[in-house]
Amino acid sequence: YRALFKIQAEIVRGFRDYLLQERFTEFQAPKLVGGSTEGGANVFKVDYFGTPAFLGQSPQFYKQIMVGIFERVFTVGNVYRAEEHATTRHLNEYTSLDLEFGMITDHTDVMELETNFFKYLFNHLDKTVAQELKLWKFNRPLLPEKIPVFKLREVQELVKKETGVDHTKEPDLEPGEEKWICEYAKKKFNSDFVFVTHYPTVKRPMYTYVDKDDQEFTKSFDLLFKGVEITSGGQR
Repeated sequence: YRALFKIQAEIVRGFRDYLLQERFTEFQAPKLVGGSTEGGANVFKVDYFGTPAFLGQSPQFYKQIMVGIFERVFTVGNVYRAEEHATTRHLNEYTSLDLEFGMITDHTDVMELETNFFKYLFNHLDKTVAQELKLWKFNRPLLPEKIPVFKLREVQELVKKETGVDHTKEPDLEPGEEKWICEYAKKKFNSDFVFVTHYPTVKRPMYTYVDKDDQEFTKSFDLLFKGVEITSGGQR
């Protein structure tokens, strides 16, 4: 298990190195906050010397503030979600790699940056932890020059056409549908990654940009990898 800590260390190092070369500035976000970031009750409440406080769900608002100072920013740190579950798809505490940058055209600029980061990261891991990855029988993921992109409703229509399951009015994908579209992308585009965009406004936080051409939906995305959502983003 020593290898896992080494791999984690190099992932974080690769994240930092890539963004620093892209003119990003790192900042430290508070973990004890006065309110939840994204609303709802999924926060851990703590006693802050007699005053209620919460463990941070996300550095989102701090990132948005810091964009006004540096334009391109990132932060690495633990975030907390007080969600009861019995699934490997959710964690109560995890290390989050967050970035935010201004002067973009739309959400596709963020998607392009993420794609380029993963190309950099896999090359970095090959150079630094090849033996550790080999111990865990890790195979380099299939990452094409351009990751395939589908709108949410396009995915749901594909699922309906191929499986007969009609979820075309639902605001999100089911876990099985995320797995299905990843298998589809691998077969059709030779990619272990797939972007799903245009989630409805009812599903995304209030700071997500609405698509002016279809105002029921947002300029947002999830990046899916082998059936699991690994990043989420969009235009603010």
